[in-house]
Amino acid sequence: RLTAIAGFVDLGGECPPVDLCGRMADAQTKFGPDDTAVRSLGSAAFGRNLFKLLPEDDHDRQPLIDAAGRYIFVADVRLDNRVDIARLLGRGTRALDNCCDADLLFSAWAAWSESGLEGLRGDYAFAVWDQLERALTLVRGPLSSRPIFFHEGGSFIAFASTPTALAALPAMPWALNFDRGATFIMR
Repeated sequence: RLTAIAGFVDLGGECPPVDLCGRMADAQTKFGPDDTAVRSLGSAAFGRNLFKLLPEDDHDRQPLIDAAGRYIFVADVRLDNRVDIARLLGRGTRALDNCCDADLLFSAWAAWSESGLEGLRGDYAFAVWDQLERALTLVRGPLSSRPIFFHEGGSFIAFASTPTALAALPAMPWALNFDRGATFIMR
């Protein structure tokens, strides 16, 4: 079981990202039956289907948006070194009682960006949209079992924990790419 994540970033200003992200989230409800949420920031909308496994999952309020309104963040995450990360961020361990792993990971990203990834221990896949820079970052841990699939179309980028969620998008092309397949087989 996993918490499923999804996101839709409209690059052309033509699509309603919340509606399309909602379609992807609806396609993943069986993977995260405990709660579904979709939020948007500018031209991006992220969604999360929560599957509660840990006590701290009771505090999960994803997708997360920072106070300045620059970043939107969503993650499927289990951090094994929560205490270490909290200490590096200057938080006491008591603060962890009301903090889910996604909150902690988002704080680490906000503080250290990519350079903080080396210190993460656990299983994770996450996405961050930077509204100011108009940049989407997708991250999957080096040994992670948590998937993240994506499609970059001409006017949008979409990602999800399952291919089924991407298939829920009406603009998603579903044809075999024989050239890509041949390249893969020849490796």
